Amino acid sequence: MKVFKLLILLCLYHTFPALAQKMDPKAVPQPVQEVFIKEFPGVMADWELSKGQYIASFKHNEYPMQTVYNAGGQRLETHVTIDEKELPAPASDYMSNHNSAPVTEATKIITHNDKVSFRVLAGTQYMEFDSKGNYLRSRNK
Repeated sequence: MKVFKLLILLCLYHTFPALAQKMDPKAVPQPVQEVFIKEFPGVMADWELSKGQYIASFKHNEYPMQTVYNAGGQRLETHVTIDEKELPAPASDYMSNHNSAPVTEATKIITHNDKVSFRVLAGTQYMEFDSKGNYLRSRNK
């Protein structure tokens, strides 16, 4: 039974990326394009449509980023890939003391109202931290 559940999870894991649909930048709604150009002038992005949200993937100041917009052009959140050393000290301390797997990804998340949080992937666990680096929760990848 455990093997069967594992197979189902693996199938779902490989199916979810297919839910995001790559799209021609010309097909991105005008309000989304205008806000993106205003926020990131001169930056070229790859666009995807997922669950009615427009996702721009790009590099800005050498950082890989993703910004998510609704169809009206409101920025919902921005994900910035950061170096593990850029995490707030409490988050780094938590990772050192509570996790044995190496960090494979660290992300700074900025919401539409400029609320900041951090997400760290280590092994198969995502750990989430608030803007000061205080531990919030963990979830499986």
